[in-house]
Amino acid sequence: MSALFLLLMGLIAWNAPRTRPLAPPRYVLATQAGDQVFPLGVPAGEPPRIPADPAARLNFLRDHAVDGIHD
Repeated sequence: MSALFLLLMGLIAWNAPRTRPLAPPRYVLATQAGDQVFPLGVPAGEPPRIPADPAARLNFLRDHAVDGIHD
């Protein structure tokens, strides 16, 4: 088992310099007064405009939500 572990560590050390690092997407933090607080990180650019009316807000969230898994 330890030989397998050493082989694995050797492969990781050998391959690490050859692997290009991932570039994370650019995000902007909303920390100013009046900015959108949640989510904390939004893609750079114009944040989504969430309606103030509760019914319109619910429809907006339904349109932008990810469907769950249904059996």
